[in-house]
Amino acid sequence: MPKEGSAEDAGMPFATGKLGGGFRLLRAYIEEAGAEGIVPERDVFDVIRSKAAAGSTAGEVIEVVAEMFKEKITPSAAVRAYRKVYGVEVGEGEAVEAVAREAAAWAIEMAESLGMIRLKGYVR
Repeated sequence: MPKEGSAEDAGMPFATGKLGGGFRLLRAYIEEAGAEGIVPERDVFDVIRSKAAAGSTAGEVIEVVAEMFKEKITPSAAVRAYRKVYGVEVGEGEAVEAVAREAAAWAIEMAESLGMIRLKGYVR
């Protein structure tokens, strides 16, 4: 049985939980807006591999990949998801940023699960 709050509990495919989340916000966002634009495509994995080859930290890769997701996120759905998960109102910018960071972390964990990279405090 998955530990509550784990990536397995959130039901995100290929998630490992290594980057510290159960992806509750991302899951809520997908429920609100659908998975279009959130499921990582080849360009996302290309960037992850490239940053890994350069010895970037996981945090650095999250920042870069999150930027790739921001334009694909529906702001109003991000706000609704944030409210649903955390019970507070935030602006669209903050909600989009939070969803984008979870999407980026999920993409990185997915890349590791698929054998593209290794995570050990940094991306390799």
